[in-house]
Amino acid sequence: MAVRESFGLVNYVISQLGGTGPKWQTDADLSLMVVVFAGAWAGTAFSMLLFISALRNVPRSLKEAAALDGATAWQTFRHVTMPSIRPTSFMVILLATLGAMKEFAMVQAVNGGGPGTANNLIVQYIYTTGFSRAKIGYASAASMILLVILLVLSLAQLYVNNRREAQ
Repeated sequence: MAVRESFGLVNYVISQLGGTGPKWQTDADLSLMVVVFAGAWAGTAFSMLLFISALRNVPRSLKEAAALDGATAWQTFRHVTMPSIRPTSFMVILLATLGAMKEFAMVQAVNGGGPGTANNLIVQYIYTTGFSRAKIGYASAASMILLVILLVLSLAQLYVNNRREAQ
């Protein structure tokens, strides 16, 4: 059975302009791009909610003091707002990184790790090893490796964040 990839808004617009749409599911690079874009889009609302909350908590007195000192909007943003929302930025980056590393549902829903195994992420590998091949011990070991990778990433981001705050 051939995969029909001529559906969707983007392919419809391209076909109306006289072209042929790309092969979203059978091109490994395009299918990974779709997963990355969909994952970023899905996480945007939560990230923006955190940023809006952080921006509302920036002390108004600091902004007013910067304005009285003659700071431009860019200078106020750079020297007052950015340092005030740095802890939130750290959390958003950390949560987004950890979420991207353990993304399973989006990849399975969009392309099932395909075409073939071209876009199998480590979580898909753990799933297929543990459930499809029934190698539970091997999948558990791969899960522990994922845990170590996520722990190293978290500690590295924490180190960079603490180093910036110390300056």
